[in-house]
Amino acid sequence: MLNDFEKLADVYSRSHSLPDKLYSYVPTLLKVVEPSGKTILDLGCGDGFYTVRYAETGAKISIGLDNAKAQLARAITINQRPDVRYIFADVFTDTMPPADVIAAPFLLNYASTQGELQQLIDNMGRSLISGGKVVGIVDMPIRGSAARKYGTETTVLRQPLGDGSELRIDLFDSAHIISIRAFFFTQETIQHAFEQLGFSALTWHNPIVSPIGYELFGAEYWAQYLSNPAVAYFSAEKL
Repeated sequence: MLNDFEKLADVYSRSHSLPDKLYSYVPTLLKVVEPSGKTILDLGCGDGFYTVRYAETGAKISIGLDNAKAQLARAITINQRPDVRYIFADVFTDTMPPADVIAAPFLLNYASTQGELQQLIDNMGRSLISGGKVVGIVDMPIRGSAARKYGTETTVLRQPLGDGSELRIDLFDSAHIISIRAFFFTQETIQHAFEQLGFSALTWHNPIVSPIGYELFGAEYWAQYLSNPAVAYFSAEKL
């Protein structure tokens, strides 16, 4: 198992207060997802951190899917809303409910091969309505190095960096929280996979920082993060 989130559920929750996650991942995802009135699937939802935020910003229903029972149990305990549901599922292979939008932050990086990447995208496409879209974040260390002060440090474990290179993602607050293993794919490879499987050309989106993020830390703090991000945001519409 690449990352055993059954065992990591409690410690991973510490990552929810990291500056990059709270003040950039969240507002950027919400801007691109546009939750209002939509049925949203949050794939690899964990304890529902993003799932609940889609509901809070107007989703008709927000459904979190994960294959870690400990994470889902935590989600149900701490995030109880009538417009939120959770489903135990392997999002690479299991049939999923129909949706207007699929949110998949960092999920593509859990595919270890291009074949698994295509399998995941194909399964997402089967769930989306026509005109629906996938929105995601991917680790993109080729674009820059995430600074530890924002909460995340990415190390390439297999050089040269290319499709299938293994990554170690270390998360930090005042101390080291957790190490997560993931895999890198170029933007071109990701785009080609979506286009092969019936999606429009990908749109790549620049990260934003929320007003409270600027208020708390200042513009200078975020300058490096925004000018040289080690993550990339994308959306792709099902044709």
